[in-house]
Amino acid sequence: MNEFVHPYVDTFIIGHPKPKGSMRAFVPKGSRKVVVREQVSGSKPWRDIVALHLIEWTARGAFPIESPVEVRLHFRVPKPKTSKRKFPTSQRDGDIDKLTRNMLDAMVDAGILRDDCYVVRLLVTQDYTEPHTMDGVRVLVMSRVPG
Repeated sequence: MNEFVHPYVDTFIIGHPKPKGSMRAFVPKGSRKVVVREQVSGSKPWRDIVALHLIEWTARGAFPIESPVEVRLHFRVPKPKTSKRKFPTSQRDGDIDKLTRNMLDAMVDAGILRDDCYVVRLLVTQDYTEPHTMDGVRVLVMSRVPG
């Protein structure tokens, strides 16, 4: 089995992770042009925060990556005060696949990955933030050969 052991990126990004919203197309009143928008507020600002943080890594190695990589993402989201659930499984927490899509898009935007097609292994977890810790996402991008 090919092991991915050489880290390209290993960081924690502080903030409230937002999922990538579904796209919605509409024609504004009085216009002939179609406008396309994401339906999740905060999705683009979160992606911009992630990309800005990851851009710092591009000066440290061979980026953008154009070879197979493993990506590990660990999301920590705030637990609602009234929730009795052990894991973030409500619609408000964000679907784990849409959180992941937003992160991979941010990695491409930042120049970490040439394209997300180079991700051949993906491990994604999501938990509530523990007391005295911060919301955010741990990002680990690894390759089989040193970067």
